[in-house]
Amino acid sequence: MNRYEDFWSMTLRSLDYTLGSLQLAASEQLRLDIAATYLDLAPYDDAVVCLDNLVPHRRAILSNGTRSMLSALAANSRLERYLDHILSVDAVRAFKPAPQAYEIVEQALAVERSDVVFVSSNGIDIYGAKSFGFTVVRVARTDTSVPGPRVAPNSIDERLFYGLIRGNAEMLYHTADFTVASLADISSLFCDHGNNG
Repeated sequence: MNRYEDFWSMTLRSLDYTLGSLQLAASEQLRLDIAATYLDLAPYDDAVVCLDNLVPHRRAILSNGTRSMLSALAANSRLERYLDHILSVDAVRAFKPAPQAYEIVEQALAVERSDVVFVSSNGIDIYGAKSFGFTVVRVARTDTSVPGPRVAPNSIDERLFYGLIRGNAEMLYHTADFTVASLADISSLFCDHGNNG
């Protein structure tokens, strides 16, 4: 709608919506403290292995988050030393999957889109990146070929919830080029191909 608000503003608005939906109240400080947990997420154990194994390839984050959010998150997760670039869509004021968001990678890294390997577990991001022309790797941490247990109401923990929302690929027009169960598997796909993007 050409009414861009940055991701931090949207995070706070989403929190306000959730609190209101649950009929919960929070002081301004508690509200900010809850939102700030977004800046201190723990990476999966395979993240460092993956990023370390991808040297000497350039490694970058492209996120809908603001530059300050991403810098704080990279520092707090201790991943910043493994990253060559931290790219925010704030530069173009358009969220992924808008094509102009993915153009940031071409411009910042001075590469052709066909030379970029894009990694995500988010179906909309996978669709957007593939539609843009990136080679896409989908990280599927759960095996959906094996039926899971029936879920009783009010019994979904965080890991099961993640599996439910990210376990199955969305039925969109573009699918990933590769699917891996772990970030650690990514380097074996590309490190022997001479790609320096």
